[in-house]
Amino acid sequence: MHFNPFSVAVLALLSLAGAKADDKISTAGLVVDDKQVASYCAIPVKPEFKEVEFVCFTLKGDIKKQMTNPNRLKGFVNKAGNAFVVLGQSGAQSFSIGDKHAVLHPIDAPYCRKVEVTSGGPESGATATAQKCPGNVPFDLSGELSAIPPGAGGP
Repeated sequence: MHFNPFSVAVLALLSLAGAKADDKISTAGLVVDDKQVASYCAIPVKPEFKEVEFVCFTLKGDIKKQMTNPNRLKGFVNKAGNAFVVLGQSGAQSFSIGDKHAVLHPIDAPYCRKVEVTSGGPESGATATAQKCPGNVPFDLSGELSAIPPGAGGP
């Protein structure tokens, strides 16, 4: 089978178009609600949220303009888009922001999740991991992952 350069270029563009379709901006599963974000992410944690599995995140910028590939997310985002909470679900949950990909894993500690964020950009291969429980400071997705110490964002 022989392909001319034009056919190869068209095939390459179609492949790229298909790959980018998965990277559409989406916060599927997150409802805009300032009060819920403030309630879940308050420090110290409110008594009614001590026995709920969730992880709070912060970001410089608007998550509603940056999040892609949400998988099994349920939670809330504030109107500014710079803070959001993901409620724990059975199994792993994930999302991407720019060149960072976050995965939330269930763990044995009650009401806690393991958060693992990897970078695919200039810091390709850099990883930040933390165990997040009710009352912990939010996991900040703003900076360079290499600057986040292991287990950052603990109690």
